[in-house]
Amino acid sequence: MAIGIEFQTNWQVYQEANTEHRAPPSLQEYPKTTPLFGSRTGIPGYSMETDSNEVEFVVEPPFDETDSGRARLIQVMDNLTAHIAMMDSYNCSMRKSSHPQVFSANAPPDVVIMPYGNRPTSAQPQVTIGLRLGRIREFVMEMGRLGLQPCSNSLFDSGAGQSPYYSHQYLRAAEKAAAGPLPTDSGQPPSNKLKGLLTMTTQYLLGGAKSGTRSYTKSLTWAMARTDFASMFAQLPYSERSYFNANPDRWVHYALVTAGLDNAGNTDQAAREFLVQARISDVHTLDHPVRIPITRGMWLRDMALGINAIDRFSERGTNTPAMHMADGIHRLSALGKLGNTFDQVGLPKKSDENRRHPGVILELRQMRRHIPYTEWKQVALDVFDFTRQINNRSDKAGDPPVYFTGISQ
Repeated sequence: MAIGIEFQTNWQVYQEANTEHRAPPSLQEYPKTTPLFGSRTGIPGYSMETDSNEVEFVVEPPFDETDSGRARLIQVMDNLTAHIAMMDSYNCSMRKSSHPQVFSANAPPDVVIMPYGNRPTSAQPQVTIGLRLGRIREFVMEMGRLGLQPCSNSLFDSGAGQSPYYSHQYLRAAEKAAAGPLPTDSGQPPSNKLKGLLTMTTQYLLGGAKSGTRSYTKSLTWAMARTDFASMFAQLPYSERSYFNANPDRWVHYALVTAGLDNAGNTDQAAREFLVQARISDVHTLDHPVRIPITRGMWLRDMALGINAIDRFSERGTNTPAMHMADGIHRLSALGKLGNTFDQVGLPKKSDENRRHPGVILELRQMRRHIPYTEWKQVALDVFDFTRQINNRSDKAGDPPVYFTGISQ
């Protein structure tokens, strides 16, 4: 895959009011991902869709980690840039009847899109990548470091007046994941894969420790796992995996201590706490926000046993009828919605040229806001190049690569 991007823009979309004067448009929203232009597959390689009352552009994988994959990404981003330049040149409310060139033939006939805020069109992107488990900590460290640089055009928190909060959180999780020796007789340090998994569990544990109310569980993390955690755990080296498999409570203790959620080494109380301390309001649609009935200990223990947390999110598993699969599964979509799904990334393995490395699918959230569309192409290429470079890096290489932005500082 290498990369996929969603650009949530400052254009609004509504359904046309059924009035004689055609104005103003009603505030009725279309279902999410209603197609307005293009396609996620084939030509032109991107789609314009609805996301609530906002216009979103989606650049869909696959873009293989090769020169030909990069060339295709350039072509798709050029097509997308030209489309938005056309929209900005009009800079007015547009209907399918008045501006058919902006919409696909299958777009709803009563659609109207309206510019909101300043031009040029800008967006907060959400980037999906495939990353080798043993490279996650390196990636997170570099994203955190870059976001703290002055005048940096990183993907997170940079720019005048923007807080470096998420860059600090990236570094915090990655630094904690550089855990001490495994608590075994050998005293061997954790593998890069274990450090990658600990980077992910630490950010979830720390993000979930905040109380109050959240709109949805996706907001508790900034590098959201689409591959489930049990499948990540299964990628650990045999010696580590078997050590924790033999007694899953060891894994619970180890992960909680790594995250700093222990009291002088006693993790019993921390394990009994809910993984998500906040109640979930489903974007303020629930009169009484609900609790996700999964504890930290349950979540971590299930990992070592090969159980996906979402599998427990059922009426039978939780004994909570209001949270059965039919209307509750979305509340844990942030915990590995795609299940045992990996990308094929990196260079072919020496032992088998037809096999590549499994890449954990991550969605990078809480990214920099208000990126003008003229910079989207370079953002896409920067992430593609860095992900490709870090996935291809040898385990015996020296210092990890440095993220380089081609956008002028």
